Amino acid sequence: MSVARIVRLFPKVVLTVAGEVRAGPAICSMVVAEPALIGYDQDRWVDRLHARVEEADELLALFEPLRQANLALWARTPVGDRDRFGVHAERGPESYGLLFTMIAGHDRFHLAQAERALARAP
Repeated sequence: MSVARIVRLFPKVVLTVAGEVRAGPAICSMVVAEPALIGYDQDRWVDRLHARVEEADELLALFEPLRQANLALWARTPVGDRDRFGVHAERGPESYGLLFTMIAGHDRFHLAQAERALARAP
């Protein structure tokens, strides 16, 4: 894969890591309360926090332990608490179970999105 193609893929990988970063605190707060869950501008996240292009190994080094921590949190959470919810500023009420399901597919969604974009690229 060319450097140019990898650079075009980069924002999607960053968003995958960002999803894992944001999921843990949201999940923890939902288990103990019914919090307001703030939305955020994903493009600004990439532009402001990831201005330089990190190496793929660096991003994977962030993603893997975050994913493992979120999976461990899910496993420790009593089944009844998975129905607890927070209120997302843009999407309304969301349960912990729904958030976990969304984050579980988040990496696959962005990777498929990137692959489609790369397939269309000249």
